[in-house]
Amino acid sequence: MSPARSSAPSRTAPRIAPAALMKRVPFTLSVVAVMLITAAVTGALWTPLHASGLVDHVAYGLPALEDGRWWTPVTGSVFALVPLQYVPVAGGFLLLVGFAELRLGTRRTLPLTVLTQLAGVLGATALLWLTLGSTWPWADENARVLDVGFSAGALGAAAAATATLASPWRGRLRAGLLAYAVVSFVYIGALWDLEHLLAVALGLAVGPRLVGRRIDLRARSLSRHEYRLLASGAFVVSAAAAGASSLASSGGPLTVGLDDTESSLTSGLVFVVLWLVVANGLRSGRRRAWRWAVGLTVASLALLVAVGIILAVDGHPGWPLVTYTALLTCAQLAVLVLGRRAFRNPTRRRALRTALNQAAKQGLTHRLVPLAKQPRGVQVQVRAISEQWVGDKGLPEMGFTLGGLEEAMDPDVRVGLAVDADGTVHGVTSWMPAYAPGGGEARGWTLDVMRRLPGGFRHTMEFLIASACLEFQDEGAEFVSLSGVPLARTGDSPDDDGRGVLDTFLDTLGSRLEPYYGFRSLQAFKSKFQPSHAPLYLVFPDEAALPRIGLALSRAYLPEAGVRDLISLTRSPHLRSA
Repeated sequence: MSPARSSAPSRTAPRIAPAALMKRVPFTLSVVAVMLITAAVTGALWTPLHASGLVDHVAYGLPALEDGRWWTPVTGSVFALVPLQYVPVAGGFLLLVGFAELRLGTRRTLPLTVLTQLAGVLGATALLWLTLGSTWPWADENARVLDVGFSAGALGAAAAATATLASPWRGRLRAGLLAYAVVSFVYIGALWDLEHLLAVALGLAVGPRLVGRRIDLRARSLSRHEYRLLASGAFVVSAAAAGASSLASSGGPLTVGLDDTESSLTSGLVFVVLWLVVANGLRSGRRRAWRWAVGLTVASLALLVAVGIILAVDGHPGWPLVTYTALLTCAQLAVLVLGRRAFRNPTRRRALRTALNQAAKQGLTHRLVPLAKQPRGVQVQVRAISEQWVGDKGLPEMGFTLGGLEEAMDPDVRVGLAVDADGTVHGVTSWMPAYAPGGGEARGWTLDVMRRLPGGFRHTMEFLIASACLEFQDEGAEFVSLSGVPLARTGDSPDDDGRGVLDTFLDTLGSRLEPYYGFRSLQAFKSKFQPSHAPLYLVFPDEAALPRIGLALSRAYLPEAGVRDLISLTRSPHLRSA
């Protein structure tokens, strides 16, 4: 099922000609060209650097600087260790730095890429030099390694360029890059993983300053959708960590020295599959997935704490990894507990089948028919149900977003009826046709009216919507829309103050109208059917237009409201009887 769809003409993103695109990324193309030409001239395009002996002359790392090869951070950036690596090295540079150059421009991308590359290479060398001669096996092993490639600079530039993106993609990409760098370093721990981590961290730090934005570390409230993404992402990171730990040949800085029993605590295909299954359920807001996630997280945390204490007492080298994993598990549990209200959706099978099974036991049947062609007795019952619903709300019926009972009498509108064996109508829904551009047959159906008989079958609405969706599916409909829910919740926290004012205003208006029309309770009800969501936006010139917007919205949703109705709307909702 899809969300409400706009009737406005579709707009396609402007296409950029390849020649014009190439002119915008001269630095990226130049470096890739230098890589390939250098590889062809030196023979590195078909011969590994170790086989040709070039690695001792061009590769960077602690051994190179100790031997006085100060030029290697520059020369090593345009090589790959083996011929096949030129595909990811050159391709990755083309993609990542090309993205940065398109977003930041050549003047900022060039020094930024060079800076983050040198920070990654020289920073990793400095850290390994500081730990030289220690009892840390990982440091001693990587202190003898040489590396080549421009990947650190490419990742650093891309990390900085994410600051130019709008929310929420800015935060998602920045979190994804940081998660990749941290997981790779902790669980794989090659020299280039340390270089990548340093470069990404620097890019994330300087990116906001390049675009004139300060890094905002203030805590803010998260929406239900954000909590779901955060919890799901945490388990995806755990799955990636388990997979990386299983595939790593030598292990990262916290995994070196572990035996098979200890490494199995955080790695293995079983954990990869388990965490991904939990992550998928959390992404959908499933209550059952949340319970499984909490149970598994608590059990994992208890096991990790017990193992960590034993390893620490025995002085075993495995306790740092267990401690790190325990801290990550604590963070997962905190997200699950703080965002517990975001995971209330039952499984699809349990929701929409409970209503169908209960309706069958009650002897209810579903009819999807034109209301205008139904017997007068049925029409009278439908009108009585609707009038009683309007009377309980105390305000006129909306006629702005889609329609009402009068529109349901249109022959092209299909009406779902829940009727028992005695002919009593327990509920009614109306479905408006959605046509393709240019007319023709209906491509899908959009939900409009929902009315239930007070004291009737409890799951009438679930039964009506589920039955209609199944019937539309059998007819070959492309989509079923549950329609938009106005003023249910504004978007994610914006960056500019103007839109924040509008969000506050719409939240206030929505809370005032909630006791009368139940926008937010309606949104919670529709979430049972696991629809995909699309936001609705309101654009306004400045804050001076807000009073007119408020009046227009009030008139739009209450077209027949009089002075008394509008006065009652301004009263505190708790003063009004249900």
